[in-house]
Amino acid sequence: MARSRMVFATTLALCCCTTMLLAQELPIRNPADEGRAPIEANILNLLTPERLHEAIGGGEDGLVLDLGEVTELADGTVIDPAAVYGMVHMGPYPFEAAEAEFAYKRFHDDAEAEVEGGRAVLPLDELLATSQNSEGWTDTGQVVLRMDLYLAQDGADRHLGVYDVFVVFGQTAGGFEKLPSIVEGPFVNLITSEEPGRVLITCETDREVPIRVEVEGGDRDLIVVETVPQRRHEVELEHLAPDTVHKYRLIVGDYSTREYRFRTAPEPGWGEFVFAYTGDSRQGEYGGESSLMGTNHKTLERLAVMAARRDARFFLQGGDLFNGYTSSVADFRTQFYSWKQALAGLWAEAPVFTALGNHEALLRGFEDDYWLQFDRWPYETESAEAVFADELWQPTNGPEPSDPRRPTYKESVYSFTYGPVRVICFNNNYWLGTQHVEWGGAPQGYIFEDQLQWIEAELERAEADEAIKYVFLMAQEPVFPCGGHADDAMWYLGDDNVTAYVYTDGELVAEEMGIVEARDRLVRAITASTKVAAVLGSDEHAYWRLLISPEVPIGSRGADDADGDGALETVSPVGWIEHPTWFITSGGAGAPYASEEPTPWADYWTRQDPENFLFSSQENIVFFRVTEDGVSAEVRTPYGEMLDYVPNLMDVKE
Repeated sequence: MARSRMVFATTLALCCCTTMLLAQELPIRNPADEGRAPIEANILNLLTPERLHEAIGGGEDGLVLDLGEVTELADGTVIDPAAVYGMVHMGPYPFEAAEAEFAYKRFHDDAEAEVEGGRAVLPLDELLATSQNSEGWTDTGQVVLRMDLYLAQDGADRHLGVYDVFVVFGQTAGGFEKLPSIVEGPFVNLITSEEPGRVLITCETDREVPIRVEVEGGDRDLIVVETVPQRRHEVELEHLAPDTVHKYRLIVGDYSTREYRFRTAPEPGWGEFVFAYTGDSRQGEYGGESSLMGTNHKTLERLAVMAARRDARFFLQGGDLFNGYTSSVADFRTQFYSWKQALAGLWAEAPVFTALGNHEALLRGFEDDYWLQFDRWPYETESAEAVFADELWQPTNGPEPSDPRRPTYKESVYSFTYGPVRVICFNNNYWLGTQHVEWGGAPQGYIFEDQLQWIEAELERAEADEAIKYVFLMAQEPVFPCGGHADDAMWYLGDDNVTAYVYTDGELVAEEMGIVEARDRLVRAITASTKVAAVLGSDEHAYWRLLISPEVPIGSRGADDADGDGALETVSPVGWIEHPTWFITSGGAGAPYASEEPTPWADYWTRQDPENFLFSSQENIVFFRVTEDGVSAEVRTPYGEMLDYVPNLMDVKE
């Protein structure tokens, strides 16, 4: 699970010293050792929600935003805060908290303020007026502030970004004050059948304060837990009644959240329920809520509402949560913050589990004629994998890297059980290097031997466990790409020379397995199982469903590499597919759309039996309904239209 948030206020001098100390230990060639200058790249959010929250205080006529202490942007640019201008829009959060089942934002045009000279007065009295007081507030409430900020400068002014922050206020005789505020959450996490009476409730506050969590329901009296003063709060509840709805609320000072509810997990092997899957919610280039701090908030929130209305017990997302590909840890965390906001109305009542996508890239970059960037080091604190784990609360039962110099697998490679379902999440965007052949690192889609062995063992355990009836695997890169990624993902147009490179004893050493061989190892293990209902992917911004069975041409190094150069000249069926299996990609949570491209497996079914392959470029979410008799898959657009329906994914096993 996530640990206390790491602080990365490291000076440039300390970074240089750290780089020198780690130079001989890194499993890559370090460009700094060869005279390459470091660069900052792709920083999307030039401010942070934390810094903006610190700039908010009390005032006589409302809260006051004063950016006078903000003198540097996330990319290192020094600014005059008096040159910042823009607008702040405001509204109650959650809107109509007493009656709305899903927590969402709403703004009012009378409750807005212009930012001039880096300062604005936020008119809270407008939201307390009889005509606009939707919440029945008297003297305390919570608002969301949407800040759209610009920097006046010579030439074209610079857009600093759009940010949403949450503030609790109190009204006093002398005006308004800013009270301790929940700035992230609450979220419910780790609701699984491994410990069906357990739940982890988390939130973050704007300052170090205690919080009080009150839980009721089931066969226990009111449960009250109080935390010590801190900013990141994790309240672990145990020994609750399994498969039971509980109500809860959080109290911070004089402010109480609305009442939320969660359901504990069923015992292993038991239960009929729905869960949801989607992927690729990184922002589009369309402005507004389609491009909010790195996430397509508009589409993802709409899909989250659909999952909540279906009473989805948990929500899976296959990666590409936000834009990423940034060299700034602060920017990376701000984009995580945005993605969490879009899911907050669902996540307060049902757990979210996700895979690490290629856009969850936190990089260290260097000058080059081309893009020269690496998974950021120090790996223990600043790699994509480390910050991903720190921002989330996911199982920690993944493998250890066989090379301790590489980043962790914890929380990006894991498994859990919910009733009769086993979910296995693997990471095929691990330790990315944009020029891995020359400098070291791994290409998109690659899986190391240590992770493959773990997946194989997980599938074998699931096959032997009588309580598990259905297995789902999840990763971001498609095993069999069909729309825009045939030249990478886990295929690279059949070029098995694509592999990872590790810098060892002064030279780059290629991994023994190429990308096609690694894919085949994975597919062998999957299709050897009688229980795999589907393999879930994202990355391609569409929906597709593909059946892999013995007659489908998928290619192999042995049969299709006639000249032995590692690149497949033909693509033939293989003889080792034991049990036909569905491969399903849902990458329709808001990223720019993709369309179908020619591939051997899709072309085969298009000619032979179109029922076994379907492709759509529409935004989408998949709902899996688990019953004693099987698992159905229903695919919907954000507008409620049905794209696809499979009555029972397990029928192909017969």
